[in-house]
Amino acid sequence: MRKILILLMLLTFFSCSKKEPSIAWEKSTIFSEILASVGDGYVMIDFVKDGSSWCAQLDAETFTNLEVINYVNKNLTAVKMNADSSAVKELIEHYKISGFPTILIVNADSTEIDRIIGYLPPESFLNEIQRIQRGENTIADYIKKTTENPNDFNLWKALAGKYEDRGDLSSEIEVWESVAEVSIGDQMLVKYKIVELRAQIDQDVSGLEEFVTNNLDSEFTPYAFRNIINIQRRKKDVEAEVRTWINLIHYLELKKIQTAAFYNSFAWRMSEVDKKLDLALEKIRTGINMLAENDSTNLAGFMDTEAEILWKMGNIDEAIKVIDKSITLQPDDKYFQDQKEKFLEN
Repeated sequence: MRKILILLMLLTFFSCSKKEPSIAWEKSTIFSEILASVGDGYVMIDFVKDGSSWCAQLDAETFTNLEVINYVNKNLTAVKMNADSSAVKELIEHYKISGFPTILIVNADSTEIDRIIGYLPPESFLNEIQRIQRGENTIADYIKKTTENPNDFNLWKALAGKYEDRGDLSSEIEVWESVAEVSIGDQMLVKYKIVELRAQIDQDVSGLEEFVTNNLDSEFTPYAFRNIINIQRRKKDVEAEVRTWINLIHYLELKKIQTAAFYNSFAWRMSEVDKKLDLALEKIRTGINMLAENDSTNLAGFMDTEAEILWKMGNIDEAIKVIDKSITLQPDDKYFQDQKEKFLEN
């Protein structure tokens, strides 16, 4: 009996101490050390950021999948890089990482093979990792394919998209200029992309403004407006940015393609720069009226924008009444409670 009890205790101990399978993440985050250990293989770098729900979901759902774990451990050297660490910032800038999570596959000399941007469920993630390891639909592969099939517009477009993902604007514009030379595919798209990229590279909106003037019926004109606004915002040219916002409102209303989300974006931005608050209040109320009554999440957010504008205009009591509606719609969201406290302090 005593032997049986000891055996049961041992079985219980080993079953409790058995670790769940997991990806063998490198303990070192010193990039040069990791690359030196790779040889002919590849490194999978998971760039993450504290507080990112998509990073957390990738960890919880995809990186706990047994097929993903087995494949990564067998074929890749895996390392996590936290964007909040000062030691990682140089890599973030070098590889132009702009969103999280971003998964990079690099070789031993640190050359990027391809990247996966954002969350993917296990099966899709595994398919992408395997595709990259096979060298399919990478930049190198698309360069080869466009050389062999120079009249295939979709191949050129896919190559441009790869450079866009990397933030390599100079290479991307070269692709679109090559497409313009052979005059294939959607030439309006080609024309717009060249203008847009040149504006981003030079931080000069004149080409985009000319595109808007000459192509009012183009599907790309709203994008041109938004890119003008983004550049003006980066340059801190508030007066020019406000004028462009108002021109965009007139354009969208003329074309009858305005949306509630657009009105909210405009109104919130005006509250940030403290400009055109009367117009902002009018448009956010229009946006609120466009929402469904059961859309509590957006209603609460849009009403917060309305309350913020009222507060900026000095209508404190009315701002509090509106933010109370947001709190009623989303009682567990501390942000709206904090907004009310801010209003009450005034």
